[in-house]
Amino acid sequence: MSIKLIEVSFSNSYFKNLFKTHYPKSKGIVGRRILFAILKNRLPVGIIGFSSPPLSYQNVEEFLEIPKFLSPQERAKLYLNNNIFRLEIREKNLGTRVLKEARKKVKELYKEKYGDDLIGLMTFVEPPRTGAVYKADNWIELGYTKGIKVKRKGGKRKLSSSQKELTKRKLIFVYKY
Repeated sequence: MSIKLIEVSFSNSYFKNLFKTHYPKSKGIVGRRILFAILKNRLPVGIIGFSSPPLSYQNVEEFLEIPKFLSPQERAKLYLNNNIFRLEIREKNLGTRVLKEARKKVKELYKEKYGDDLIGLMTFVEPPRTGAVYKADNWIELGYTKGIKVKRKGGKRKLSSSQKELTKRKLIFVYKY
C-alpha cells in the first residue's frame, strides 16, 4: 500500500476539481504554495496543499518563536498554512500517514522553491471536526480563531467594520519543525 505525493499546480485538473468542490466560493490560492495530488497504489485518492498563512497570527507566531522585529510579510515566509486536505477514501491511519509524508516533503520543496527554511505549519479545523488527524501527527492545538473573516483592500493594515465579517470559529493547530 504505497502512498506517493506528486507536486502539482493549481491548474492541475484533478487538484482544481477537488479544491473547488471542497471550497466552492474560493477564488483560488494566493501567495506561496506547494500543492500535492495524493496517490495510493498509483491511483489518485486526494489532495493536500500548503500556502502562505494569514498575516500576523500572533499565537501561532509566538508558539513558533518567530522574532517580533520581522515585518508581518517576513514572518509569513517562515511557516505555511495547510489550506486543504481532502481524502476521497476512508482507511485507518491513511490521513496520518499522508500528513506525515506531506510535512517532510513540503519542508524540502519549500527551501528549493522559495529559498527559505520553514520552521512550522499551521491549519484551521472547522468544528464539528476535532482535528484528530493533526493530533495523531503531533500537531499542537492552540485554541480557536476569533471568528472574524478579514477582507483587505489595497494592502490596508487598518480595517473598517465593513471589511470584517463574523464567521465560524475554527480550531488552530500548529506543527513546529
